[in-house]
Amino acid sequence: MEKCQFCKKSSVECVCKEKQQWNNMIDSSVFLGAYDEGEYSQDCKILIEGAGRKKYFGTITTLILGEIMKKMIEIKKEDSCRFESIFEEILNILSEFHTYYICKETIDLRKNITERHPKESHDLINLACAIKNKCSLFIMLDDRFSQVPKRGETEVVQITNRNHPKLKILLNKLNIIE
Repeated sequence: MEKCQFCKKSSVECVCKEKQQWNNMIDSSVFLGAYDEGEYSQDCKILIEGAGRKKYFGTITTLILGEIMKKMIEIKKEDSCRFESIFEEILNILSEFHTYYICKETIDLRKNITERHPKESHDLINLACAIKNKCSLFIMLDDRFSQVPKRGETEVVQITNRNHPKLKILLNKLNIIE
């Protein structure tokens, strides 16, 4: 059984403040952004590596994992040298993340989220999963996702928004910004 990295209780029993504060879902766009040589690639890479260093409790969903693997297959077809250089690294980083499975409750909750179209968007299901699992932040690098109000304990934030208070604290903790 998986244990909370902060209080060492089982994940099911854990209600510690640290996990609640630092339980963040990371979208596939952030994982892939870490390897695309874009403007925010360094921030993305430091953020995903932060979960591996136990600076926060990093979470993904089975859909996010699928999106990452789909992109890796595309990269392998287009550029096998690039694939070889990043595949193992991504797998190692992913192994440090807790994976939430999509359940009926998550799918039902998604129906009530109207911030982005089309309704079939994987981001909506991932957001519903973050809300259901009381993630503090759902961090993305996807400007197509509109401004989303805080739902319960979960806020959607773009990694590009360094002025967001909770993201700023996390980035400071990871030594990305001063």
